[in-house]
Order: sequence, then structure tokens, then C-alpha cells
Amino acid sequence: LEDKKYTLENRVNLQGGTWTINGNTVYDAEKHGLGEVTVKVAFEESSNVGMAKLAYSSYAKTPSQYINHLKRLGFDSLTGIDLYGERAPLMYKPGNKYWSATTLPWMAFGYNIAITPMHTAMLYNAVANNGIMMRPYLLNAVQKGGIVIREKQPFVAREKICSDETLKQLKECLEGVCTDGT
Repeated sequence: LEDKKYTLENRVNLQGGTWTINGNTVYDAEKHGLGEVTVKVAFEESSNVGMAKLAYSSYAKTPSQYINHLKRLGFDSLTGIDLYGERAPLMYKPGNKYWSATTLPWMAFGYNIAITPMHTAMLYNAVANNGIMMRPYLLNAVQKGGIVIREKQPFVAREKICSDETLKQLKECLEGVCTDGT
């Protein structure tokens, strides 16, 4: 959506929930039996097939462009939460020994990438927060004997995750997941 390769009204064929690409098959979790639907409906139905087909048709020739979007969302770095032991995300990139002909389409529905639930929460929060991504924190302050020893303030991790137009479309899709989709 951000690159204007598709609109929510464009159509994608979900092929009943299965799509074979490069000798491997993408399956939708739900047996919905849907064929051609709008991009919005594919999102609302959480269609692996729909997301894989859209990512592949948009970025197969320029996968680094897709990866750069994930990087802008912070999916290649720690969240910065004040919690010891946060694990770094895993994200394959073109040229990596694990990159293959199916990496990009599988990334579009959450495979070949490993982020923490905190990353996911940050992304949803940024959509709800008009595109501003905040660094998560657990404590407002640490006190000893009523005296503040250490205090945390909200910190903007990213000023804007996408354009206002894309943000409006994302909100529409996420609301649709709750009202019309899965």
C-alpha cells in the first residue's frame, strides 16, 4: 500500500486457499473457498495466499525494497524495552544463504522472519497512535523510600511508520478483521 502498487479495491485471487509457487504450496489457515476478492478482504480474512501473491508480484524483482519496509518498522533490531534478555529478531535478506525463491512470499504471512510479540504490539500501537511508534517500557519509575531513583519517559522510536493515506487504509483493514473477517 505504501508503495502504491495496490489499493484496497484491487483484486487478488485466493484460489480457494492454496497457491503453489516455486514448487511449494501456500495454504490459508481457514478453508474459506474464496476466489477473487479485494485486497481489503484478503487482509480481513488473514489470507496467506493473498499476502504472498501480493508481495511476490510487487517485490520478486526488488526484494530489498520489501526488506527495507520491514527495517523501517524496526523488524531487524531490538525494541529497546527495559527488560534484560530481549532476543534479536531474525530476518533473512537477499544474498543470505537461507534466502530462496520462496522466502519473500512466505515472509508476507510471517514465515522466514521471527520478531517478538513486543514488536507486533509496537506495530499495532503505532497504527493506533497515528503512525508514531513508541519504545515500550515496563516501569514508569523505580523508587527507594519514596524517592525516585530512576524514571522512564515515553520515547518515540519512529516518528512515522508510513504515510497518512496508508495509515488510514491499515486502520480500515484492521477494523475489518474484527467486524467482517477472522
